Amino acid sequence: MAHSPLFQSLLDIFKARDWQAEIVDPKKEVIHSLFEAHHSKIHVYAQVFLPINTLSIITEAPLELETAKHLSVLFELINRMNKLLVLGNFEYDLDRKQLVFKISHISESSKLSEKIVASMLHSSITELDRLIPCASTIQKSNLADLLSLSINDLLERQDWVPKGDDVEKKSSKS
Repeated sequence: MAHSPLFQSLLDIFKARDWQAEIVDPKKEVIHSLFEAHHSKIHVYAQVFLPINTLSIITEAPLELETAKHLSVLFELINRMNKLLVLGNFEYDLDRKQLVFKISHISESSKLSEKIVASMLHSSITELDRLIPCASTIQKSNLADLLSLSINDLLERQDWVPKGDDVEKKSSKS
């Protein structure tokens, strides 16, 4: 099956950067990759959408929560983090129990820019990796501790913020 020029340029960029990726759905032109980040392994999905020449990158990490109160605190954290973002957004997939970060780009041509794709990928991984220790704190907290947990204090923790060079430039096989 022939790929669209936009999808082929995405595949070419992954190959040029030596990032491992597998085609998940050739009809929908989706690839999957797994990257080592500072706090976790991050699943990356990249999909192109025609005819609007759009690339969407979605990063995911698993997170199971025990109670509605845990979910409530997580949703507050996600909402506050989204307010700080310029591009992209965080979500929590209730059905699959996944932390998610999404970002999209509309390309002016049928070929993607390697710099833009690399920047989107790096940002997506870094943003999700920044959320993971905060979400893990919520996950591990008992109900009594959740009542006194300060989302602002979690957001201000600088020791959890990954540095730009903490994100591995290599992907690994899933």
